[in-house]
Amino acid sequence: MSIAKALAQNRTLKTLDLGHNSISDIGAEELGVALKTNSTLKGLLLWNNRVFHTGAEALANGLASNSALQWLGVSKINKFFFP
Repeated sequence: MSIAKALAQNRTLKTLDLGHNSISDIGAEELGVALKTNSTLKGLLLWNNRVFHTGAEALANGLASNSALQWLGVSKINKFFFP
């Protein structure tokens, strides 16, 4: 099971640190879908990953449907543009 699928079903996890995990647009798209249904996650760290426009847009769509998340860390989300 992928982290995104587990996150979609999660009812206990409050904070998830996925920084420095080489998450790509595909992974970000999956996380965006998971965020639409997750109602318990309060904090998500995604810094220093490989997310471009498509993945960022998918995350934004997921966040638009999520009222539980209180903070999101995305510094250096695309290390190709931010060495």
